[in-house]
Amino acid sequence: SAASAAAGLAVSSPAGSSDPIVQTLIGEYVEKGINHGRKYYQKKPKAGENVFLYFWDKRDGEDFSGWWFGDQVGGTEVWALNQSQNLAPPAAGWKVPWDAPASKPGILLVGPSKAAASGPASVAAPSPAASMANKAPTPPPATAAAAAAAAASTVDWPAKLKSVTEQVNSAEADAKEMLASAKNLMSDGGGEAVDAVKEMLTNTQEMLMETQKLLAEDAKEARAAGAAGQSTVAALMKLTPRLRTLQASLAIELNKIKAGVTKPPQAAKAGASAVVKAVPPRVKSPEDKLKEYKETLEKLKEKADVAEKAVESTLETAAPQLENPPSDPASAEAQAAAAEVEKVAKPAQDQIVATKTEIQKLAASMAAGPGIMELRTECQELQKKLSAAQLKLNPYKNFKQMLQQRAVAKKALDLVVEKIEASELEVEKVAVACEGVGGAQMSEEDIASAEAALEPAKKNAQVAFGAADNKVKTATGALKEDVTKLRDRMVKVQAKLEELGKTVVRQRKGLNIEKNMEAAQKRVEAAEEAGEAYEKAEQPFLAEGEVEDAPKLVSAVEQAHKRAEATIAQARASVKKQQTDAKQLAEGAAKAAAERLTSLMERLDTVSKKVSDLAGQTFERKYAEVLGAAFEALVACEAKVRELKEAALPLSVSAESLEALPLAELREAGGRTSAAEKAAATGIAEAKKAMALKAREKKTGGLAGALAQLQGRLTGAQQELATQKKAYSASDKLLKAREASEGNEVKIQTVQAEVERIEELTKAGSKLSDENAKDVVLVTSEAQKVLKVVVTDVPKFISAAPANMKERLQKLEAKGKDLQKRVEAILVKTKDERERVSCDLHAKEADELADDVEAKMTIAENEELPFLSGMEEMPVGEGRGIVEKCEQAALEVDKAVVTYRKFAQAKNAELKTFKAESSATLKETLAKATERVDTVAKKIVKFKVDAAKRMKTVRLQDTRLAVEQAEEMATQLCEDVKPLEKKDEKKAEKSEEGAEDENGDADEVPGVSAEDAQSLCEKVAESDAAVQAKIEEAQTHLAGWQQDDKDHGEELGHLAERLGLAEAQLAIARKTAGEFEERFVAERLLAEARDTLEKAREEVSKLTEACAPLITNGGEEFLVAVSARTLADALRDYMKEKELDDDAIFKKAGGSEGGKIGEEAFVAFLAGLAEETGREEVGFEERRQRELFRHIAEDPEQGVGLEDLKKIFNARLVCTTKVTVTDGLAIAKSKTVTKVDIGQEVVALGDPTTDGPTGMVRVEVKILSGKDAGKTGWCSIKGNQGTVYLQAESPIAKFSQELDGKIKEADKAAAELLKSIRARSAELTSVGEGPLKAAKAEFSKIRDAVSLENGKIQGLKAKVHAAKRDFAKKEEAERMAHVERKERTEADAVMGVAREKLKALEELSQKLRETAGPLRAPKDAELEAFAGPLGVLKECESLAASITAGVADLRECVKEQQPKLTASATKGPMFEAKRELATMIGKAEGVDKKAVADVGAVRGSCRRVAQPKCEQACAAMRADLTKRGQAPEALFDELAAGGHRITEEAFCKHLASLEGLDLKPDHAGLVCDHIQKGGIGRRRFFAKFPQHYKVLREIAITDGFELSGCKTLRKAEVNEVIHILEGPQSDEKTGLTRVRGRAFNDGSEGWITVSGNKGTPFMTLRERPYFVCRRAMELQSGFDAASADLVRKLRPDELLELLEGPRKETRQPELRAKGKAVKDGVQGFFTVRSSAGKVFAEVGGFHVCCGVVAMTDDLDVKKGKIVRKLAVGEVLTILEGPVEAGDSGILRVRGQALKDGKEGWITPKGNAGSVFTRESTKHFTVLEDVPLERQVNGDSGEPLRLLEKGEVVEIMMGPKETKLDPVQRIRVRALGDSSEGWCTMQGDTVKPCAPYYKSLREAPLRAEKSAEEGGEAVRQLKKDEILELVEGPEEGPGEVLWVKLRAEEDSAVGWTRIRGSADGKEVVLVEPLTTLGAS
Repeated sequence: SAASAAAGLAVSSPAGSSDPIVQTLIGEYVEKGINHGRKYYQKKPKAGENVFLYFWDKRDGEDFSGWWFGDQVGGTEVWALNQSQNLAPPAAGWKVPWDAPASKPGILLVGPSKAAASGPASVAAPSPAASMANKAPTPPPATAAAAAAAAASTVDWPAKLKSVTEQVNSAEADAKEMLASAKNLMSDGGGEAVDAVKEMLTNTQEMLMETQKLLAEDAKEARAAGAAGQSTVAALMKLTPRLRTLQASLAIELNKIKAGVTKPPQAAKAGASAVVKAVPPRVKSPEDKLKEYKETLEKLKEKADVAEKAVESTLETAAPQLENPPSDPASAEAQAAAAEVEKVAKPAQDQIVATKTEIQKLAASMAAGPGIMELRTECQELQKKLSAAQLKLNPYKNFKQMLQQRAVAKKALDLVVEKIEASELEVEKVAVACEGVGGAQMSEEDIASAEAALEPAKKNAQVAFGAADNKVKTATGALKEDVTKLRDRMVKVQAKLEELGKTVVRQRKGLNIEKNMEAAQKRVEAAEEAGEAYEKAEQPFLAEGEVEDAPKLVSAVEQAHKRAEATIAQARASVKKQQTDAKQLAEGAAKAAAERLTSLMERLDTVSKKVSDLAGQTFERKYAEVLGAAFEALVACEAKVRELKEAALPLSVSAESLEALPLAELREAGGRTSAAEKAAATGIAEAKKAMALKAREKKTGGLAGALAQLQGRLTGAQQELATQKKAYSASDKLLKAREASEGNEVKIQTVQAEVERIEELTKAGSKLSDENAKDVVLVTSEAQKVLKVVVTDVPKFISAAPANMKERLQKLEAKGKDLQKRVEAILVKTKDERERVSCDLHAKEADELADDVEAKMTIAENEELPFLSGMEEMPVGEGRGIVEKCEQAALEVDKAVVTYRKFAQAKNAELKTFKAESSATLKETLAKATERVDTVAKKIVKFKVDAAKRMKTVRLQDTRLAVEQAEEMATQLCEDVKPLEKKDEKKAEKSEEGAEDENGDADEVPGVSAEDAQSLCEKVAESDAAVQAKIEEAQTHLAGWQQDDKDHGEELGHLAERLGLAEAQLAIARKTAGEFEERFVAERLLAEARDTLEKAREEVSKLTEACAPLITNGGEEFLVAVSARTLADALRDYMKEKELDDDAIFKKAGGSEGGKIGEEAFVAFLAGLAEETGREEVGFEERRQRELFRHIAEDPEQGVGLEDLKKIFNARLVCTTKVTVTDGLAIAKSKTVTKVDIGQEVVALGDPTTDGPTGMVRVEVKILSGKDAGKTGWCSIKGNQGTVYLQAESPIAKFSQELDGKIKEADKAAAELLKSIRARSAELTSVGEGPLKAAKAEFSKIRDAVSLENGKIQGLKAKVHAAKRDFAKKEEAERMAHVERKERTEADAVMGVAREKLKALEELSQKLRETAGPLRAPKDAELEAFAGPLGVLKECESLAASITAGVADLRECVKEQQPKLTASATKGPMFEAKRELATMIGKAEGVDKKAVADVGAVRGSCRRVAQPKCEQACAAMRADLTKRGQAPEALFDELAAGGHRITEEAFCKHLASLEGLDLKPDHAGLVCDHIQKGGIGRRRFFAKFPQHYKVLREIAITDGFELSGCKTLRKAEVNEVIHILEGPQSDEKTGLTRVRGRAFNDGSEGWITVSGNKGTPFMTLRERPYFVCRRAMELQSGFDAASADLVRKLRPDELLELLEGPRKETRQPELRAKGKAVKDGVQGFFTVRSSAGKVFAEVGGFHVCCGVVAMTDDLDVKKGKIVRKLAVGEVLTILEGPVEAGDSGILRVRGQALKDGKEGWITPKGNAGSVFTRESTKHFTVLEDVPLERQVNGDSGEPLRLLEKGEVVEIMMGPKETKLDPVQRIRVRALGDSSEGWCTMQGDTVKPCAPYYKSLREAPLRAEKSAEEGGEAVRQLKKDEILELVEGPEEGPGEVLWVKLRAEEDSAVGWTRIRGSADGKEVVLVEPLTTLGAS
């Protein structure tokens, strides 16, 4: 039927994926059944494939729910997954493989099969033309729509309509038949019938849905055909309602069935009712209720599913109309279709509502209990599910309106299409402008034309895309899909436009690149010039032995190197940028530019290589010694990387070249590269390790720089390795791909040939012979196997293969698949012949297999014969072999049986597909063969049971034998070790006697030598292993028996006991042999260790001797050689200047013909040589002169001869670059004598000479080494391009090279020795007891000694490195000795003055130290007895002042002398002098610090004297004041005689007059100095006679001194201040110290305890409290602020002295209001009535205009003129009235406008009742000046302004009473004018302070207050200076406050302003300190 045809599916891959999984899934699928409520499908059978498409529900979790592709339904092998829950397989969104992170678009497409879609007509075979069309390639995406339209236009629509109508009719008939059957079945009743009906109706419903989908697809296809298919569309739409009606009927019937299942029949109900009446009701348990709820919920879930399906049915019914909305939605046809949709939506809506209602009822009925929360959650989820369905359904309930909107939207869509087409037209214009570019460069005109067309095209495209995008956002359903397609179309247009834009930009860049090419070429030329400059700078450095200023030379070379590298880098970057940019050019231009840039890059590479080589040489020479092993490791690493590069060279070609390379060569090159890559990676790792070790050393400047450069080279090597790895990886992929290709191509060719041969045999019409049929069977079978491997193997290499190889592999894969199809075709074609032949072959094979089974059974029976002869137990060794043969034979029989049964099973299955006539014979044969095999199978079972029993017997024999052998071997071993037991006994006896021989005791056992004993030990060791193995073998046998045999338990137990005894014997033998062997091992190890130690000491000794010239002698002999070279250079220049020859200079030195020059004569010659030659460098010291004599003279005893002198002029040279030796100076005219190789030595026979024509420096030389030693000729020292061929030999360099080799050898040898002994030591780690333990301790000592020797070598290495560095410094010092001598003389002259001044300072320091000595740290008794501490202090202060002045003088001197020293000197005498000058300053400052410390110590001692004396003096003065009733202020004025200070003389005189005070005059002076140096000021005086205490703890104030009998007045609170009236006095009875005082807070007077009898302080002395005003405030006459009079206003910065308080004042509420001043509009808070009742403002006689009214100048309105109009809101002051205006009866008032002050008459109320003004209650008149403040409580600091008396204020808020917090009030005296009164401490009005000031910035201290800047100044105050208050603050000139201050630093007294101005702003100059001493 049509329904069954529709059940087929087709799976394809639109993306054309070659994934093997996708290829497996592609094909036709047929319906096979139902699984988890959904149909499942199977792929049409294909050889080797078994693929199913099925649905799996959520039973295994949501992650595994959805549609699957797998090898079976619910199987474990799955390939693809789509987690859709649809009833049918989803079309797209498949994840391949199933666990992929996301689905790939187009990878799989599932749809109806072509056969199902086209109906029965599609079964017909396609025509040849159709077949060709099927093979045509798929049209590209761009033309897919056109292709579809073309295909649709060729369809026969009438025939198509007829076919579809038949399908619908068939489906309708089937559905009606199913409905009728369902009703009949339901009438019969029964649960089984219900289930069957439900399944039947569900399947029918799904069939109708599939038919509906096919109908919608046909309608869509007809719609795409245009006019040709329009009539078909209309007809198809008429079929849709029929299907929908049937679907609705089915849904209703299903709902009835599902609902009916839950309702009992009426009879059952009646019966139930009767039962209920008869049986008392049963209370349901919570479990029963929970079960009932769950059952009800499951039924509701089913109803919800029905509702969802009904909604989906509605959506599908509406889909055709929405996809192609009618042009006239009001037409009858459109209205009918819409009504049909609404009709289908109605039951869906009813189902949703009913189900939701039932869910709500269920949830409401659930009582609390276990599991209820989960059920309620499920109910909520079900409600959400239905709500979502409701949202989907809502638009379709009024589908007519929805269709109307869709039609309107489609019209709007047409407008979007027009815009898109317009945009496409603009893009085509741009394309035309760029047309014909190809690979050429566009001209400037073409580019400009394209750019001009590009901009409008972009704008139009943006507009079109915006329109499409906006429609996408607002569209829904099918319209959204259409708009989305349009937007996608617009995206393609934009993409094309973007590509054209890129083309234009690329062409524009091309023009710019041509201009930049010239700049790049200039940079390359600059790089070449920089390279040449570097090469020139490098040449002198290579010949450093002959260069005088080496440091400067090195610096120049490094600078040249940096410049060269920087220039090359810039040029390379420029060229690379152009290369990158050139790729964007058109093809032809890009090629030309690439060639030119490649040429430039090659030139750069040449320069870079040359610079790199030169840098490498410099680096190696400069840092080889510094870096050592790290450098060597790097060089080795770079060599390996170069080898890798060479090995990978064949692979570093293009992909085309690699593909052309023979496979063998490619494989070989890959192998070499792989090996080289591993070696390079190892080398890099070793280099990293070596560098890490070197980096741990102390990083001096040289080492750090060297490591940095080394790291750079290592990074380069790593990058090169990565590059080569990448190249090798690509080639490896290619190799694998080629191997897969070429190997499989051979197989394919072989298969193809065989397939072609078989195809020839099976041509149509020819009948196969039996032989040919057999051939077909064999060939096809083998071909299938090969092709399966090829098709599976080749795709693995496609993705990673290069492009060309990928194509080749794809062709190979396609060829394999094609051959598979051809083989399948052959199989189909030859089915009958193959069956016939196969049956014959299979029958024959079955007989052969059965024969093989029987034959193998016969063999098994023959193997069993020895046991059947009556021998139940075979001889030992024979039985096991026979049993094993039996078992093997049985195994072979089993294999043969299994082989036959597999064969029979496979053939029986195959026979099912064969025809009966072909398979009859085979069936009979298989039956007989099977019978034979079954007989053998029964026999073999018994055979195996017998064999198992016999094997147990054999195993028991083996166990006995193993135990016996173990016993014998253990006994023999014990016999073998008996001699060793005797030796141990003898040793024990000797040990007891105390006469053990240290060298061993083997000779003490008669007949056994040490060698024999050792040999015996070795033999015992071998036997031990054999015995152990045998015991283990026996144990294995026993263990096996104990596990699986219980019949031989007694015998096995006996054997186990015997085996245990054997083990005990083995243990005894082991112990004896082990102890004896350990002694030999210990002796041998110790001997080897001692030998190792001796070798290590020899290495250290040899290396120490080799290093001696450099380490021990400091390289003195090499320094002498340097001096000799300096001497030779000086003499050579002198001889040249004076035209002297060798004889002449010899005579001048004191030599005679044939004679020698003695040492004294030669020294005398050298002594005058500097003056004679004018060369300071030969002014050697006498010691060096004598050393030179011994160095030059071959025999110092004889003296210096002429030949000796000549030798110093013949410089030895070493060849650095291979060079030719010629017979003349001129290269052009001379002939080659020989060549000098690198490293060969020559001696110069004369001075270097320049060859004029060539410019090369040449010298005549004699070859000293090599095969040409002795030959002479001319040789180039330096080329005209800077290349150095010869350089002077350095004795130290040669020695260092040889020494480095010896160090390396010694280091290596020591490391090997240490490694060896450490390995031995590791072997002894686990040794516990025995002889080896004693050896272990001695061995450890030897190992430590070897480590020590190795450490000595490392120490020597470090010393050598240090000595080399030191020698370099010495060498430089030797060369610069003459300069140093000169500079030292100059430096001494400069330094003389400063040294004298420093010496004088040090003498003063010593004198100060001696003077201060007695008082630096004296004991108390000594200090008390010391007579004149004050005199010592003054003398020390005087000396300290002299030292301070001397330090300043020295600093000035140093400053003067420094310019005389060479500023640029970095070493030498001048540098040392500079450093000494700097040190002098440090020393001088140290002297100054010592002086300060000494004076400080003396002052400390004086303070120790003064402190107690001061306390005594103060106590005596207080007592005197009390006695006289005098105040401290009066005493100060008396002693200061009206001044500001008490002099030391006056103070000491007063102290001397006090009764009871006995002070030495010196001590009295110390007391004065202690109080205040230079005279005592007022504040310091009062501080020493405090009159106030501060309370620390609450303490009682009593009315009497003695506590007994006194009365407590009150408690003094913490922080309260007490003014002293009397005391302190001590109470002898209680031990308390008490004072009589008056509390500042409330004036209470009484006695208070100062400290307890255990020292607890209750009060502490403090200064008189002072405050500073922070802002303006009132000073009032009384405590009550509300009633007190104003004394005066206090200004900010005034100082106040506390007289009383603070006291708390409780204030009455104030009346406060927020108001706006009418005068200027300022808003703020003000007091209407104060807390004292004073009224500051009241409601005035004000009117406010509430309507526009005129102001006239006369009472009578008619007579008066209008002054002006008053606006609404204006305020008036009433001056007169109200007065009646004439006879009008209108009352008028005269008022004044506050706005402008104008006066006139106004009418408040009109005669008709209109009100124009009203009396205001919000306008107040200010009665007294009152501040307008920011905050409601008035505590906000500065007021906004002062409201003046008479002002008018408009009330914005209030008035309202405000509760006022209590405030603190203090009674104070202003220090400026002594005004006294009370003020309030509120906010920051006042702050505590001390009568001292701190200067905040520089300001003048003046003698008098003066506003003139030019007034007399005492001095300038410095910032942060501390000043004591003398007078003020008081107002002075400039209306600012002035204070008179005394400077603490120098006692200077003067006036200064508190505030001043700076940069036009007011600034504070001085401010009071918060406490005394605060900074």
